[in-house]
Amino acid sequence: MTDEERRARLIKWLEEIYREVQQQLLNEFLFWELQKIVNENENFRDASGLFTRWVADGFKNSAMVAARRQIKLSKDSISLKGFLEEVKKFPELISRAHYMSLFAGEHKHLVEMGERDFDKVAGVGVDHIPIAFVEKQIAELSASAAKVEKYADRRVAHFDKRDPAWPFPTFDDLTGAIKAQEKVVIFYWWLLKGANVSTLLPAIIFDWHDVFKFPWKP
Repeated sequence: MTDEERRARLIKWLEEIYREVQQQLLNEFLFWELQKIVNENENFRDASGLFTRWVADGFKNSAMVAARRQIKLSKDSISLKGFLEEVKKFPELISRAHYMSLFAGEHKHLVEMGERDFDKVAGVGVDHIPIAFVEKQIAELSASAAKVEKYADRRVAHFDKRDPAWPFPTFDDLTGAIKAQEKVVIFYWWLLKGANVSTLLPAIIFDWHDVFKFPWKP
């Protein structure tokens, strides 16, 4: 397989990972927006809480599985950690030449800006991303989801005979794992596709609150 073919495959992986992490961010956004609606409505104070607990459990479990999926390695599946391991093995795929090719036909000052940007990542004049930099990203990604991964392994993906991993992951731990994954995706989306985005959370262009504007049960 040539570098061009391997890079094209890497970009396809990234596009799939982008969609998955974007969906995680959207799910998290909707969950916390729902919590605001619940907290601001006094009627929920007299309700049993069974339904809202079911919603919270569903979000928590699905989000932990999704976050866990991105830090697992398997030759038969796509994951963010697998993506980074491929970059570590073939750092020339994240090259100055490829990044600068994204500026073809652009104004001179943009080309110069692109060179400076890559210098900040790899070092002045360095042709590709440093392996040590990728290793650091892998370590940070794994650390960010460590609690989530252990609990999901023992109580969500499977019901392990051992006690669940302690301490239990919190919603903050889950958010931290998702945000860490978003950060890595944004970084490589920029280097491989030339698109500089600040978040993967999509803009909702319609009023999604409409489902709460009529009684659910007559």
